[in-house]
Amino acid sequence: GASVQTICALTSSLAYLCIGLVRAWASTGLPSLNDSNNSTNPDMLATAPLDTDTCSWIVSLPPLGAILGSSLSSLSLNYVGRKFSIILAGVFFFLSFVLIGLASISSSVGMILAGRALSGLGVGLGVPSTAIYVAECSSPALRGKLSSLPAFLMAFGVLIGYVFGIFLPWHHLAYFCCT
Repeated sequence: GASVQTICALTSSLAYLCIGLVRAWASTGLPSLNDSNNSTNPDMLATAPLDTDTCSWIVSLPPLGAILGSSLSSLSLNYVGRKFSIILAGVFFFLSFVLIGLASISSSVGMILAGRALSGLGVGLGVPSTAIYVAECSSPALRGKLSSLPAFLMAFGVLIGYVFGIFLPWHHLAYFCCT
């Protein structure tokens, strides 16, 4: 019935909430880890301030990873299906934020970059998988309404990332995004 379709669409659209968190992390996380003006910031990366090129890579790796992820999505969609492709995207999101959070222990810019690239793979895999899954699980009467859930949850993910990013340092924000 309609409730089962709604639950399927809502749970699968959580991938888009993660996409919103990926988009928002750099806006508040990057200033927190790179705060060169506040030498008393205990959460600042040991190598801060980062050069402009490194900051650019931190911001641009998710879209670059998404290109690869979307290319690989055709394989995963065909071989493991829509639902497991969404789950795989969730694993990528989780691991990417764990990597970013753990980078605080060793002050590793490389781990942050790897985490951001991995999050892009999740984005590239999650977008087509979720869109197809929601469309296939919805009856024609509900398809329009349920297909709007991903966009809503992505915007909500961005909002959550911005709000919590105000209060949390970059690595705590990454751990929060894991949840």
